[in-house]
Amino acid sequence: MKHLRPGPSSILPALMFPVGLEDGRPEISPNGRYVFRMFFNGCFRKVVIDDRLPASSNNRTLYVVDRQNPSLIWPALIEKAYLKIRGGYDFPGSNSGTDLSILTGWIPQQLFLQSDEVDRNATWRRIKKAYDFGDVVITLGTGRLSADEEETLGLAGEHDYAVLDMSETTENRKLLVKNPWCDGLVWKGVGSASSKAPSPTDDHPVKLKPGSFWISFDDVTQNFESLYLNWNPSLFTHRQDHHFGWQLPEANMVGSFAHNPQYSMKAEGSSQTWILLSRHFQDEELEISRKPNTTMAAVSNLLGFMSIYIFENNGKRVQLSDKPVYRGHFVDSPQTLAPFEAKQGVSYTVVVAVQDLPLPNYSFTLSFFSRTALDIALAQHDLNYYTELHGRWTHRTSGGNSVSPLYFTNPQFSITLPAAGPLSILLSTAREDIPVHVDLVWAKGQRVTAVTVRDLVTTSGDYRRGCALASIPRVDAGTYTIVCSTFEPGQIADFTLRIGSDVPCVVTPVPADAAGRLRTPLPPLAFRRGELKMRASISIDRLTCLMSS
Repeated sequence: MKHLRPGPSSILPALMFPVGLEDGRPEISPNGRYVFRMFFNGCFRKVVIDDRLPASSNNRTLYVVDRQNPSLIWPALIEKAYLKIRGGYDFPGSNSGTDLSILTGWIPQQLFLQSDEVDRNATWRRIKKAYDFGDVVITLGTGRLSADEEETLGLAGEHDYAVLDMSETTENRKLLVKNPWCDGLVWKGVGSASSKAPSPTDDHPVKLKPGSFWISFDDVTQNFESLYLNWNPSLFTHRQDHHFGWQLPEANMVGSFAHNPQYSMKAEGSSQTWILLSRHFQDEELEISRKPNTTMAAVSNLLGFMSIYIFENNGKRVQLSDKPVYRGHFVDSPQTLAPFEAKQGVSYTVVVAVQDLPLPNYSFTLSFFSRTALDIALAQHDLNYYTELHGRWTHRTSGGNSVSPLYFTNPQFSITLPAAGPLSILLSTAREDIPVHVDLVWAKGQRVTAVTVRDLVTTSGDYRRGCALASIPRVDAGTYTIVCSTFEPGQIADFTLRIGSDVPCVVTPVPADAAGRLRTPLPPLAFRRGELKMRASISIDRLTCLMSS
């Protein structure tokens, strides 16, 4: 409301129509139609509604009401416009950072207050300065709380609160917080009994409005889960929005970044660069979130998580999540922000990472904010050709690591390179709990029974859960053998082998030693009472060898 009040700095005239151009006050539409400007699914959109609001058969009000001025109608109209694009009044819920981003277009950021990465003092100084300049809107979110915790603390679980003011003295730092629920709980912790605003020059207590309370910043960091910040986009001079669709990769490739959306980024000068990833809303998600007896936390888990990774990789695509220069939290929000200090002239690779998204296809927007010009483009592959093959570790073919006597039974592939050049071999499985490994061996495409260091052309190194990558800048032309192994024998899983090279190569499975042999099961032996063993006669008509040309 601080930014929507009438006056020269109000942002309301940019968000709705009709509005008085001189005073910035909303006006009654003569035809009952109102137009709102909202940032939704990657761009600003026009949302048109009428002036009809839902009514109930009892005294319950179904739309937002200002307790101090119940006849104020335009907040309910904004709410209606927002719910129109979010699926209607049967709204499963959201978080305040996402809501405010849609309503205003301001950049959302979520800080996890229980994370060790959050510097409380630096965070306070940063947001206090921005708040005083009017460049940030602050809200708070609680996590899951038991009924006893709610009663003791005076806080509702999985609920968002508005921050109305900030106060700082030499003794304390406090926030004026409001519970938006009409009859909601208010803070019962330290300092809750005081209704006086913490001003050293104010000798008269100020009565707070219902639902509002002062709380120390230390208590906020102790009892709230999330700090939501919505930043004024005019803090930046440059902006780029890149929209893209993504068909999620097969299950075996989910653990790698081989098929993830990736962009190259280079800044003309060293500058703070913010990268916002927004997942577009889809109707199918509403059906998932409206499952009966589902809590807000459960809904978030059902809709999956996403994050942003940044690498110094000359702007080229990466296949593994190892050694990023920035790694964001995986969040259940449809938006996540990566604040990043870009160095002048360095080419970075920005990767979109997700977990447990329930739908096969999604649309996203990557928005880049900076104070210097950015060169943004789709990241290109290191190599020219990529081939993918599918395999499986079974009871017969899961031989374990090279120390295991069954190592020779592992799935193996013959690879023929017609010319010397670079080579990469990615081994990936949907079983993220299984450590895997891949070797390229001097074996002329024949089955490898044992391996030593001298036999290896290249290797993926230590066993790695879910996926492993072996790469070499140059390998001579010829035929080699690829061995795909799990750390322990007997681990069963499907896998995908992805081979990259600068020239087309030929890859074929290496048949097992017993391949082509016929096997005839014998009838079960029936031991006589008291006997532990007996002889059985075996007759062989002929031996047969099958060979394919």
